[in-house]
Amino acid sequence: MAEKSARKKAVDFLFVLNAAITNIRLYPPTSAIIQSSVERMFKAVTETLELVDSLEYAESEKNLLVQSLPLPEKEQQKPQVASFLALLLDLGIRSLTFTRGIGTREIIGFLQVLAKSPEEIDAGGGLQNLLKQFDISHVQIDEKFYVGMDSDHRIMSGMGINDETFARFLLGDQEISENDMEKIRDIAADPKWFSTVFEYGVKQVLDGTTGQPKTRDMSEKFAGIISALDGMSDFNKREINENILNSMAEMDEKVLASVLTQNLDAVFGEDFFVHFVEALDPDRFQKLLSRVEELAGQASA
Repeated sequence: MAEKSARKKAVDFLFVLNAAITNIRLYPPTSAIIQSSVERMFKAVTETLELVDSLEYAESEKNLLVQSLPLPEKEQQKPQVASFLALLLDLGIRSLTFTRGIGTREIIGFLQVLAKSPEEIDAGGGLQNLLKQFDISHVQIDEKFYVGMDSDHRIMSGMGINDETFARFLLGDQEISENDMEKIRDIAADPKWFSTVFEYGVKQVLDGTTGQPKTRDMSEKFAGIISALDGMSDFNKREINENILNSMAEMDEKVLASVLTQNLDAVFGEDFFVHFVEALDPDRFQKLLSRVEELAGQASA
């Protein structure tokens, strides 16, 4: 009952959030209008967090998920939902989580970050870097990861294959039926799909979800995920590797750090990563370099 009430409040909260983002683009943070918007946001988010531990939004297949579940089609079409989803897509945000303890100072900083254009965000070192600059700790971006979930909270949207089965298949611990494999092949035609599923598989390894023993050397497990992907479509392994590497700059921090600390020749094939980086266009190379430098700075700290 509390979860259902929280979902309703989460949708209602989007009215307040959208209005606040519009206002912060028009007025200085110290104005009375912004202060009023922040107070409404603070009231709405704290009331919701009295019911649940965290308030979660995510984008999956251009639909909005609230508290890990997709909204009904009728709600997806509401202006405040469509506007918020468009903002997530425009800024490349896959998930957004508010946690207990958030204060008005963080809300003002968060609004200032979301009000920026993609170009301004890139110039500021990316979303994660801007959140740190504003000292925002109770709003997380892309901490939660969702892969094509349907109303039953499954990874393979509409496929009828549960997440545990698919995770075990990716890691070579379980076979799936030919019928299920045919279903997967039907959707494994989008290059972006491979990087999404690879990232999902890596997170299962890191979180120990499948019950496999943890080890510092995970390169063989990561390579195994790519081998599993190789059997799901007409794309060859080289094309799959390229699709995964093309998305590295947008990967979850935990996933990216874990992949980069492995033997990349073992994961992607001998010298493949080096040749790939050498062939990157300057903008994508700079974006990846910035993420690596950010991770290196965190490690040294």
